[in-house]
This record gives sequence, C-alpha cells and structure tokens, in this order.
Amino acid sequence: MKRDVSKKTVKHLSELTTGFRASDVHPPSVKFFIEKIKLKYLAMISRAELNMEASNSDGRKEKYSQQKENYKTKLKQFKKTISNIPKGFSLSAVMYSRISGEQNRKVEKEFSTYVRPRFMIYLAENHSDDLKKIGICKCGIERMRNGLEPTDKNWNFYNLTVDHIIERSGSGELGRKKEYDKKTGQYMHPTYKVNHFANLILMPHSIHNDVKNFINELQDLPSMNEGDSVWSLSLVPTGRTVGESCVYVPKNDNDKDKFVAKNKRNVKTQIGQIVYLSKQLDVEAKLFLEFYGKGVRGEKDIKYRKKRTGSLADSFNGKEQANYIYNRRIKPLVGELADILDIIDRDIEQMKADGKDIRKISEQLQKTLSSLPVCVAEARVQDVSRFKGEFVSKKFTDKKFYMIDKYCKNTSSNSKNSNKNSYKR
Repeated sequence: MKRDVSKKTVKHLSELTTGFRASDVHPPSVKFFIEKIKLKYLAMISRAELNMEASNSDGRKEKYSQQKENYKTKLKQFKKTISNIPKGFSLSAVMYSRISGEQNRKVEKEFSTYVRPRFMIYLAENHSDDLKKIGICKCGIERMRNGLEPTDKNWNFYNLTVDHIIERSGSGELGRKKEYDKKTGQYMHPTYKVNHFANLILMPHSIHNDVKNFINELQDLPSMNEGDSVWSLSLVPTGRTVGESCVYVPKNDNDKDKFVAKNKRNVKTQIGQIVYLSKQLDVEAKLFLEFYGKGVRGEKDIKYRKKRTGSLADSFNGKEQANYIYNRRIKPLVGELADILDIIDRDIEQMKADGKDIRKISEQLQKTLSSLPVCVAEARVQDVSRFKGEFVSKKFTDKKFYMIDKYCKNTSSNSKNSNKNSYKR
C-alpha cells in the first residue's frame, strides 16, 4: 500500500478491496449514512411498540419493551457519538468487502505476531514526539523501540490499540494478497496489504471501541457474508500531518485526559501475556533461522537451507538481518518473559501474605507455562542459541522451572499438561 489511508485517500484505497476501481461510481454522502442509521432505529422502535400492543402475554410485552428501550438507547448514543467526533478523526464513506473467517484469522495472526511489534518500533523511531504528546512516558517509548507494548515503569499498560483503518474483516483483496511494505524499512517480509503500516494507526481504546466499532455494529457489518461488498460509514484519521496518519495526536491536555489512560496490571493479565509473547518469540526465532544465511551445518539445518532457497537470505544480508532480529526482538522478548515471571512471583507472594487462596492462579500459571506455544518458542530459541553461541533463553527457562517447582508442583494438572504439551524436535 503506497499511500497512507486517511480522509483524502480512503475512498480510492477501500475500493481496491473489491479487486477493481469503479471510478465513475460515487459513494453515498456521510449525511446519507447518518440519516439511514437514524431511520433504521426509528423503524425498529416503532416495530417493537406495535409488537407490544399486539402481544397477549406479559412476558412477550416485557420482551418487546426491553427491545424498544435498547433501540432507543443505541439511537441516543449514536446521535451523541456523531456530534462529538474526536479531533483528528472524521466520518467517511469506506468500502467494506467481507473476507472469510479463516482468512481473517490468518491476517490477524500475521498482524499480532509480526506486524504489530514492528509498527511499535516504527512509531518509536519516527514519531517519538507524537507519542510523548499522547502521554507515553520515556520508559514506554523505549519499550516500543524493541517492539514491546508501552508501559510505565510500574508495568501499567496504556489503553491504546493499533487499529486497521480499512477493517481487517472487510479488507477484500487487501486481506488476501501479500507484498513488501516499503514503509517498514529493513523488515523484509511480504505481508497482507491490509496489514501495511499505511493502514495502521495507534489510537485510544475508548475511541476505537466506543466510536468506530460502535458505528460498524449499528450498520451490521460484522454479520455480512463472505464476498459481500457495501459502502459503509467509518471513522478515519484526517491525516493532516504524517504523524497524524499513523498515531492519534491529542490537540490539547483535555483531549489527552479524556481519551488516554492506563490499565493497572494484575497477575491474571500478566500470565496471559506469556502465551501472547511466546507466539511472537516463535515467529522471530523462525525468521532468525531463515535469515541466518549460509555456512550453517547439521541435520536440523537442512530444512532451513531448503526454505532459504530463492527467499530472504538470498536477497538480503541474512546475517545482518538475523542479528537485528536477535538484538531488537528475540533478546527483549526473552527478557520480557523473565521479567513477567518475576512480577507474577511477587504478586503471588503478596496474595499469600494477604491470606488469599492462590490455587486458581497456580493452576492458570501451570497450564500456561506447559502450553504448546511456550514450549515451541522455547525449543525454537534453543536453535537460535546454537547459532549465537549463547543460551539466550536461560533467564526465562530457569525462572520458568523455578515457578513450576514453587507454585505448580501440587496442581492436579501438572503432570498431565506437561506430558501433553512437551515439544519434540
């Protein structure tokens, strides 16, 4: 995708989701969409009222009464929403072309394990001033330089999300075709076009969920069938500057205080992060092995040499790329996993000191540490260690077994999960 998706470009770029551009066809106006949604909910309210009058039982009357109130609430919320569009965003007509659930999952997996971390790096390296304006602290920006989620020094997460401006589920051809994303610099891996940086923006959860997703749901976009295409009303960045095309920039402190906050960490969310980061680690380790270049020996390396034929390592300086991935992604991810276990250890100890029952947390921790994504990533990083000559995962591995021995050895699922999820190379 060569141009940033914004108010000026979204009509043309979203038309490409259908596989062709109907340049002589003009989408409905924003005013048309707004009136259409209002009339739809007014009609639904009237239908619910008629059903109430025609019902003979109190139960059915109550059912239709609840429907009526629900429709009225959504209509009121919609009117309030379109009257208070956040600065930096605009409503625009966007073509929505539904892809299959299976394809959407492929696009999402590529995004969460490979693209999102690199978008974080891109923002930290190119738009650090805009990140400061959001309110992200120095610690958070430095974490983003290694593809990690921004947190403050106390590990509290900022309530920010990376949004696809043209929706993943409605990306059509953009969600089925891959090509190199030139905006990513040296991250040489073809990605789905809908996952290109030009279609991504870092924005507050509150704007994403309460404005964009809410408007999508009112138009029943999530319930469309695969292959269906329709013009829709969507929230897009105005993109007046390069930074505003890829990151929400509050206009003043009031906007920042209104939309940007932090979510306090807790032990359950930290345990959930282990699997999420392990999946990223597995992808990075595989990419490292593919990039590493020639001169690799050993039976296990034959498959990597075969994979590299005519691919990444033949086109670029594989060793240089591998070292970048190792230093900027693999090592930070392993360090993050070890740090998370340290935090979980402290949190559980505090729970014990407070007299709380830790059995459920221990079971969740055991299930996570013996899960397939964690075991696969660990084994893959061991392969990386052979090339680098250092046991990069030692800190995490040692802490993992320490935690299992300390908190999980008496859980009922311990031996069963460990045997089931052990990873054989």
